[in-house]
Amino acid sequence: MWNGTFRDWDLAVEVAKIPNDVWEGENAVAKVAEAIREIKADLNTKDALPPEVIESQAVALIENATTNAIAASGLQQLITMATNAYSREISNALPEALEPLSVLPAILERIALILNSNAPKSQRETELQDALRLAANTVSNLNQRLVRAQQEISALKDAADAGSPRRLFADAFYKKAGEGAAGLITSKVLWASIITGSSFLLGGSADALVEQLGQCYKGIIAPEAPDGLPRLPNVTEA
Repeated sequence: MWNGTFRDWDLAVEVAKIPNDVWEGENAVAKVAEAIREIKADLNTKDALPPEVIESQAVALIENATTNAIAASGLQQLITMATNAYSREISNALPEALEPLSVLPAILERIALILNSNAPKSQRETELQDALRLAANTVSNLNQRLVRAQQEISALKDAADAGSPRRLFADAFYKKAGEGAAGLITSKVLWASIITGSSFLLGGSADALVEQLGQCYKGIIAPEAPDGLPRLPNVTEA
């Protein structure tokens, strides 16, 4: 990581999630090694886009590196603004279904840095492939979480009175979102940018992935959005 040659960020993220009780105690080394083997096996089967698609998209993005870096950076800033506003006004933790949003800004920043880099083209292509693969997997994870949340909420509403509370966000969100910028997390501004930005950066082969994200927005995010437009934070707040 220090010298810039480390590439397996998916693995690093998952290893960081290994529970403390696996790292500690008797036979910790063997238990951690087994946990990492299981993580690797799982990662090898879950990539949202095939390697050849990622490779071709990396080449395409580098052909218009400056424009594409601006697009990645702009989306990164908007997601950061929305998640920071939610964290500042509602809770430090996003709802479980939206947790991948906290990961996307770092990935998008990495994509922009690679595109703006003066490194040899072959090196940039290799690094960009890793970043795009992680971006696609993160969007896919966001989709999966939203689908699960939508199914859970629908089941609860079917089993309860029509007046049952919504469960995507904590009650504080519905009380405060209209008063500040936290409502940006459910706004069309943010989700249209995520959907179009994902399509732009991941290419036409990700159309099915992006389409599902749009369906998730319509099915679970839009119905939960507070009335009115969120107040956008000023530059110092963002």
